[in-house]
Amino acid sequence: MIASYKTEIDKYFKESTRIQTYLKIERMVNDELICQKSLSVNRLSEKLCILENSSNEVFDKYVNQIHSKEEEIKHDFNAFVFVTEKKCGKDGKWLHYGLTSSDIIDTTNAVLFTCAKNKIADASDLFTKCIEERMYEEMGNHTEILARTHGRVAEKTYLSNILKHWWSSFDESLRNVQNSTLPGKLSGAVGDNKYISKFIEDTVLCRLNLVSEDIGQIVPRENYAIMLNDLAIMGSVLERIATLIRLYQQ
Repeated sequence: MIASYKTEIDKYFKESTRIQTYLKIERMVNDELICQKSLSVNRLSEKLCILENSSNEVFDKYVNQIHSKEEEIKHDFNAFVFVTEKKCGKDGKWLHYGLTSSDIIDTTNAVLFTCAKNKIADASDLFTKCIEERMYEEMGNHTEILARTHGRVAEKTYLSNILKHWWSSFDESLRNVQNSTLPGKLSGAVGDNKYISKFIEDTVLCRLNLVSEDIGQIVPRENYAIMLNDLAIMGSVLERIATLIRLYQQ
């Protein structure tokens, strides 16, 4: 991403954040497996937590070890499992128990995409409220403004009418963004919850503020398309408003 365009959502797409989220999900699954007595008590979660919150220097070294292992075995997630298991010692044997790579990858995507989407939605909500407030002010002021059609000025209208159109279209697109979701999944290689029960899957996903759906090995990619489409539509509405503001300045 171009440096001048970077915002606070950039952190959700950094490799370090993605791997930390891998560790968090693995830890939460292990905790729930122990809680439900599906696994014997172990110290895996404690060690994953230490690794997840280690200093930048230690964590960067850990990430570099994953890269080196990936070059050797040609599989990014297996490299993560191999290096992390080794770092956890004898408790590492319980890492990734009953899971498949897409469980962690797709659930991580859902967590990070949702966080980024919510940041955008929160900022957009402030913009919507600003338009709404100004719209109600203008309903009493009856401020006249030249409307535009076919790329040029037209008849007079009221500023409140224009603000009403902006608010209506942007508010609708924002609500679609706010309601869009990406499901997670922790149901194993073929999605049949053979080793991770549906109860454990639902519990962990709930703690991650994610929805649970009955899906197969991977989260269907149309879910990503729907969320991105909702964001794109909201962006196009915002672009239209911005363009009209510039034209009204002429």
